[in-house]
Amino acid sequence: MTIDEKEILGRLSEQPQTVRELAAALGMGPAERPFLRRIVRRLVQSGDLVEMRGRRFGAKSALGDVVGRFARHRAGFGFVNPDDGSDDLFIRIGAQGSALHGDVVAAREIARRADGKREGRIVRVVERASSRVSGVFYETASGGGIVEPLDKGFGFEIVVRRGDTAEAKSGEIVSLSLEVFPDEQHAAKGRVVERLGRPDEPGVDVEVLIRKYGFPLAFPDETLAEADALPTDPKAWPREGREDFTGDDVVTIDGESAKDFDDAICVQRRPGGGFRLHVHIADVAHFVAEDGALDREALRRGTSVYFPGRCLPMLPEQLSNGLCSLRPDEPRLTQGTTIDYDEAGAVVAARFHRGIIRSKARLTYTEVARIVEERDPAARAFRPGLLPMLDAAAELAGLLADRRRARGAVDFDLPEPQILLDLTGATTDIVSRPRNLAHRMVEEFMLAANEAVADLLVRAEVPTLYRAHERPDPPRVERAALALDA
Repeated sequence: MTIDEKEILGRLSEQPQTVRELAAALGMGPAERPFLRRIVRRLVQSGDLVEMRGRRFGAKSALGDVVGRFARHRAGFGFVNPDDGSDDLFIRIGAQGSALHGDVVAAREIARRADGKREGRIVRVVERASSRVSGVFYETASGGGIVEPLDKGFGFEIVVRRGDTAEAKSGEIVSLSLEVFPDEQHAAKGRVVERLGRPDEPGVDVEVLIRKYGFPLAFPDETLAEADALPTDPKAWPREGREDFTGDDVVTIDGESAKDFDDAICVQRRPGGGFRLHVHIADVAHFVAEDGALDREALRRGTSVYFPGRCLPMLPEQLSNGLCSLRPDEPRLTQGTTIDYDEAGAVVAARFHRGIIRSKARLTYTEVARIVEERDPAARAFRPGLLPMLDAAAELAGLLADRRRARGAVDFDLPEPQILLDLTGATTDIVSRPRNLAHRMVEEFMLAANEAVADLLVRAEVPTLYRAHERPDPPRVERAALALDA
């Protein structure tokens, strides 16, 4: 296969792209992408291409010396933080073009300052951080208004013409679309697209954050259509190759305010001694087809985003709160691991499976702690059928914790903040969320499942991404030890 490198450079001089996007533009299929990726890497090494955030590539001839994120100081000057990890590029007032705070820009180095720092000029905006800005609206005598952005990094007001105010009132927080980006000759102009409310109204701060970071509120129609087409009747789900765990005492354990339940556990005592741990995770992959509309939207969102009293899910509600939520008394498809332990808590065997479960109960950390830690008679009487399983789980969790401590593990049992809201969504208090045996029990079982997966991948010599922590700096360890002894 031959690829014209000049065509690659030409396309990437117009708009930076990922290898996947470039392959689609060139009419190449998935099987040809590795070859294209090698060509792109060679052009990066030769200096013809620049690699940017998000695995995108652009032609250096069009991008200049530095590509990175522009951060504007409220005093007017700014810096470009290069994608390649090199030193920041100082950008003085008048050298920023139409770049806004947070934009990905291309810049050229024009001088070295007396302190050795680089100074540059922005030559191109590669990617706008957003064309939406949130700010405080003020009416003007002309019938229009001005908006002061809440993010002080912008450092300018935005003019709103009469007819573009959406009838916003002075003092309201609004979201507006930038129609004219400011530069040295032109003022910023925009159009109000949403009135978010007054600053003191409950929930307005969350609405501002959602728009500031560009979190998507609605799912595309094709994504919702694909979710709606999924079979909801368990009888339509394929059972071949799946283990049936519906007769086990499987439960979910989460916080009181949890809405979606994506993991469940069950612990059994083995005949002759020891324990058997089952960890079940919702089988999202069964319902989300690779490169389908749901998959593409999940990739774009990256994760579910949680705010006090609100969640912006990665997948539509049909999955996040339905098919992939391990709700009690409903069949659910899972991926899971089963680990056998001896009486001392040492692993005897581990295996992995696709399964189907029927959760016996939706338990909370508070309830489980009352059952297994406080031994509260009323709490234990309320769940008589689950007592053997929960008692076995508490005993196994204790053994696993002891073994981890013996290996030198450090447990930072730090409290978490819990935000309390009233019925209107206003914050009433921030308290310390208590951690109890139930929290530690679930953590131990999730750690055990992750260790079992990691062990399998290592033994199979499968290339895998790991979250590795570097060795601590010896002087810092010494200072920490002295502080702990004090």
